[in-house]
Amino acid sequence: MGATFGDLIAVADVHWAETMEWLEPLELSWQAGERSTISELGQTALVLARYAERVGTGFGAQERETAAARRARLCAASLRETASVLQGDEESVPERCELARSLFMARQALGCGLDLLSAHFEVGERGLLPTTAQSEVIASPSSTEWLLTAVDGYASQLLRVVEKAGRTDAVAKLSEAILHAKPKRSPEDQGLRATTMPEPRAALEAGADEIELLPERIPLRGGEGRERALTGIRANVQWLEASGVPQSARTWRSLATSTLMTSEISGQILRLLMARCRRLDLPEATDALAEAEMAVGELADKWTGVTAVWREVSCDRRSQLDQMMSDAGELVVRLGRLVYADREWRPSANAVTKLVRPQVLAPEAVDVYMITRAVEDAIKAPVAVASNALAGLKSGQPTGLTPQGENQMKLRHERLYRGYLQARNTAAEAQQALGRATQFLVSADERRPGRLAAESFPFQAREALGLTGPEATRTRSRGPGKGARLTPG
Repeated sequence: MGATFGDLIAVADVHWAETMEWLEPLELSWQAGERSTISELGQTALVLARYAERVGTGFGAQERETAAARRARLCAASLRETASVLQGDEESVPERCELARSLFMARQALGCGLDLLSAHFEVGERGLLPTTAQSEVIASPSSTEWLLTAVDGYASQLLRVVEKAGRTDAVAKLSEAILHAKPKRSPEDQGLRATTMPEPRAALEAGADEIELLPERIPLRGGEGRERALTGIRANVQWLEASGVPQSARTWRSLATSTLMTSEISGQILRLLMARCRRLDLPEATDALAEAEMAVGELADKWTGVTAVWREVSCDRRSQLDQMMSDAGELVVRLGRLVYADREWRPSANAVTKLVRPQVLAPEAVDVYMITRAVEDAIKAPVAVASNALAGLKSGQPTGLTPQGENQMKLRHERLYRGYLQARNTAAEAQQALGRATQFLVSADERRPGRLAAESFPFQAREALGLTGPEATRTRSRGPGKGARLTPG
């Protein structure tokens, strides 16, 4: 039998208790003010904000406004403001100190618990929709009130660390969150702790052989941390893969431009990673990344050709861009903010494209691995966009063309088809090259469970109970321890 929500809460409680222990001895409490701890405080506030947001909507099943829902939304807003204060705009965070590691493990378990509960709902047009029998228990007023009470308890512990760190700028907002979450009475969980992961549901499409489970979207926000960015990249790509054939011609053209930028920025990232691997004396990984960079460079050339064709076709500017452009645009921005020194970078004619230093992008070999995996994920987008375009061209042509554009499209139909076909094939080759590169970056030391937990967050709830290695079973120390050429349009 798989892990229950109660199991994950128990794991979180153990690590929370350990976190509190680090605050007691005077010779150890200095860790509360460490940069790694401050970063973890911000990330933990975000996880608690996610809980409060789910409570605020009853996991999407809320039929009427309730006092608990209003309190939860106010609590979530205060927690997000707390996180924005604590996360700051630092380019990198050093190795986690002992206190930060305990907080990290508690956060992971809490995040897994929320993912377990959310797995009983699916994304609909207006939010999450219940899909299992257990979802009724999860979304019940008593359960959501109990969850809000749990948020109050964890936020109160978080406040102790924030106060010990001397972060008075965050104390007020966190205190507000606790005030909103404070229970009116002592609710019961009504079986919530016994909730397990649901059985996978087959895809709704007739004849589908594979399971399709889309992740929750990770909204893009300013100054988001590395973990959130990598998780967001993966989610953006998965939604793009599931989006199907675009409708309006403006979307076709904008997708081609965004995909070109994705390819170009991915090449820039790989060049920085090559430089870092040379510095870290990883010759095999350097050679493998060089091979992948060449393949991604060829991919950018193919998409340059596709975008050139679209510049020759007149689109009706009154037509709307399809929803998939949101994911394509966020993917470009997230990749750009990894590699460019401007933490608020967005593609524009005047965008600053000064690259970060290789050691900032990837301080250690494990970071090289994680970023390479992110690029490997990102290159799935060109495959999906090209495949969907090929399917669309076989069935007709895009809507939203001007009369002149319709004639232009007919003349360029075959040329565009060949361009997308070449782009898809080249993207598949780039994926294979990136897969080979990641193999050279994997070793027993580099893939410690605690270090790579960030890469797979949020992950399957059952994995949280199997965490082992230095992050979970350590011995306590007693001492101190070039730019994108185009803009979407």
